[in-house]
Amino acid sequence: MKWAIIIVLVLIAGLCTLAYLQSRSLWHAGVLYSRLELRRALKDLQETGGLRDYGNSVRPFIFTNIVIVGGTNYRCAVAYDDPKFYGAGFLAATTNGPFIYLDKKHGPRLIPAEGRF
Repeated sequence: MKWAIIIVLVLIAGLCTLAYLQSRSLWHAGVLYSRLELRRALKDLQETGGLRDYGNSVRPFIFTNIVIVGGTNYRCAVAYDDPKFYGAGFLAATTNGPFIYLDKKHGPRLIPAEGRF
């Protein structure tokens, strides 16, 4: 009986760990896809002065706010609310390169333009 309880507890802990890692993976995938969409939107905004409709279900939108992260002001141009963020926040592109994840609970977080985050 003792071994059965230990095995069940280990399985439950493993499933909880797997669920956590899956949610983190989806968040990272959302950031990667959003960075791609925002680069395309920034290019359109610079070339045409507006955003094109590419037929996606979720589109980038104009977001011209100034956001302070770590004591530095960043001017945003466009933002993208990916469904993988589950309404917890959205990613904004700044005019000088970096991206900012605007988390509704924990505040803004700087995301580099390239590479790991």
